[in-house]
Amino acid sequence: MPTDWMLNFRSLQGRTTCHGDGDIVWGKNRDWARISGNAYLLQKLKIFLLIPKGEIINSPDLGCCLWSYQFDKLTASELVRMRLELLHDLQKQLPELGVQSVAVARNLQDRGAVDIQITSRTGDWIFNVNREDLADVGLTDVFNSI
Repeated sequence: MPTDWMLNFRSLQGRTTCHGDGDIVWGKNRDWARISGNAYLLQKLKIFLLIPKGEIINSPDLGCCLWSYQFDKLTASELVRMRLELLHDLQKQLPELGVQSVAVARNLQDRGAVDIQITSRTGDWIFNVNREDLADVGLTDVFNSI
């Protein structure tokens, strides 16, 4: 079973203003805490969703495509394109998640938001993303609720 260092995903302004107070979590023995199982997969999904595509040097295809749709109109064709690109990215970058399908729909209560459902062999994740979250880099708060 794969493991990784556990992250706290704190987005409050801390030592730096762009990354907040996020850090690795201390374990019981004052060593870095490890994470595995479904919590490990969820952490990998959160990290994927928080990295804009092209932000990693020499890896232009690494990261999440949602950021590139920030200022696009939410037409039916754009939602289909977003769904297909997100499905492709998840299957390629996170094969251990076992993503089977992605559904993207316009949120009826919030004009600039979309509801996204990711179905995988390990479970379903449903969340809502709006333009303000992307503009404020406030996605950590959104993904902490999933």
